[in-house]
Amino acid sequence: MSIDTPPPRPHPSPRIEVEGIPAPRLEAERLARVAEPERGVGTIPLVVGGAGVLVLGLAGLQTVNFVAAQFARSDVLGGLTLTVAVIGFGSTGAGVWRELRALLSLRTVDHLRAELSGPDPSRTRPALRRWPSRLPEGQAVKEAVETIEDRAAVLALLRAESVAAWGRCRSSPPPCRRPRSTAC
Repeated sequence: MSIDTPPPRPHPSPRIEVEGIPAPRLEAERLARVAEPERGVGTIPLVVGGAGVLVLGLAGLQTVNFVAAQFARSDVLGGLTLTVAVIGFGSTGAGVWRELRALLSLRTVDHLRAELSGPDPSRTRPALRRWPSRLPEGQAVKEAVETIEDRAAVLALLRAESVAAWGRCRSSPPPCRRPRSTAC
């Protein structure tokens, strides 16, 4: 008795189908742009701000109570205490105001710098017109900026004029002796 074994079958060849359009299942999916959360006030500024409000608020309340107590003793002591308190708190407020104004000026400069370094010429040209207004010889520089078409040449002119203005401020008398119209 012989057992017939069937002949071995050849392996099937691969079958490749080509379609005329790309298959959507094989295309890379576009990732959805995740909206960044809005930056609010951080924890540290909140803590520092709260502590500042408490310190200044309690100091103000204590000062008011102290001035009232001094007025109860004598009008001269009350007036003197009130004068010292107003000068002290006024000086502190003036210092804080100057610092805030300086920070806002830096923010303006940062916005100008971002607009000038951006690739969009529609935003660059107005920024090029605004920058000379902050320089002492702003009108002359503004006229020069209007005549130059090359962006790199305008930026070089503005940098040179800013450095020259900074040098003039360094060699000029201190702010208390300088006229108010000079911007440095």
